[in-house]
Amino acid sequence: MIKYFVISSFLLTSFTFANAAPGKVPYEGIQATPINVVGNGKTIIGQAYVLPASNQALKPFNVTISAGKSTDIHKHPVPALVYVVSGELEINYGSKGKQVIKAGDSYVEAVNWCHQAGAYGGKPVHILVYYFNTEGKDLADSSKCAKLE
Repeated sequence: MIKYFVISSFLLTSFTFANAAPGKVPYEGIQATPINVVGNGKTIIGQAYVLPASNQALKPFNVTISAGKSTDIHKHPVPALVYVVSGELEINYGSKGKQVIKAGDSYVEAVNWCHQAGAYGGKPVHILVYYFNTEGKDLADSSKCAKLE
């Protein structure tokens, strides 16, 4: 009986994974869909980054930028993963150009690079920002950014 149960469970699991929609991973009635990371493996402006082995604090923020509004020019001393929940986010990196990130996409923010972000397309943008290695750090510093780089 146990042998039959193990074989049945294996076949059912194999069938479930084989018939899952492409890009979706089922697990006990839950679906996980991968999120596109723009610039995969580098920051949005092409910088290599390494997550430190020590001080691995994580600090998430839920951010909404109203239509027609933007942040001050600022920079971040640590890597941050940004996910656009709704709307479109435009980031101006000065000499590195502008990027528009759409809802459902994510990216790793530039480190120590002055930039400005705002809502794009006349609608508000809602983003989730996850800062890594945050302990004792000012996460968005505008005092060192008089202009875009």
